[in-house]
Amino acid sequence: MDGAARVVAGPATGFPATAFEHVKRGNGHHHRRWAVEQLGDVRSQTVWDLYGGIGDTAALLVERGASVVSVDVDEKR
Repeated sequence: MDGAARVVAGPATGFPATAFEHVKRGNGHHHRRWAVEQLGDVRSQTVWDLYGGIGDTAALLVERGASVVSVDVDEKR
């Protein structure tokens, strides 16, 4: 996998340099965390993360005890 390394959750992971990220990285994290909190208790629930990208939201859901099915498509891969 080509790209730059960045910590998503836990160990450093690589992602393509062309992956979408918010211009102001802190804002994306804040909004994602807020949205996950709005779901309430997700322990032992299966949650679908559509347009999952590099897994930032899925990682937050797993931290809260959910089982996550993450779905995304990259036509170039």
